[in-house]
Amino acid sequence: MKPGFYILLLVLSLGYGCTTTEVLPPIGVLEKVRNAFYEKKDKEFLLYLSKNFQGHMEAHLNEVRTSFSVLPPGALKGLAKKMGVPVSRISRITLEEYIQYRMKNEDTGLGNDYLVFPIEALKPGAVTDSKQTDEIATLTFENGAKLIFVKEQNLWKIEEYIDTEMARNLEVIRK
Repeated sequence: MKPGFYILLLVLSLGYGCTTTEVLPPIGVLEKVRNAFYEKKDKEFLLYLSKNFQGHMEAHLNEVRTSFSVLPPGALKGLAKKMGVPVSRISRITLEEYIQYRMKNEDTGLGNDYLVFPIEALKPGAVTDSKQTDEIATLTFENGAKLIFVKEQNLWKIEEYIDTEMARNLEVIRK
């Protein structure tokens, strides 16, 4: 065989073990999401959310963008400044920019937009139950809230957050 083939094989085998994406269990993913949020790393935060979840976030953000069109110019200018985008772009703010705004303002309450991502899911809390199959996992917290995970490209990603009230309602429906 030609030396070029062996060099290619060597490069491929070296590259195979050098991946930056860790395969984490759901509890590890939750910790990564929490850290990314509180360290204000929007791109890393989004890495651990399923495509479906990001689609729901994007759909809600479209509604938020539409609501900007009815704001008075002064309010729009102030909001654009808080979000760190030019007024001319606020109606086209990206999901990453919106998440970054929420991260920066989480402690003031300005960033808490439950429909995009419920911050209470990120607050430290004891996981009281963990269930997992090959493709879906659920973490249940001491307050009854649940995080649902799905596998995408062999990695666990957050698919859905079920708050305490919704979890109770689901239990009543199942009985």
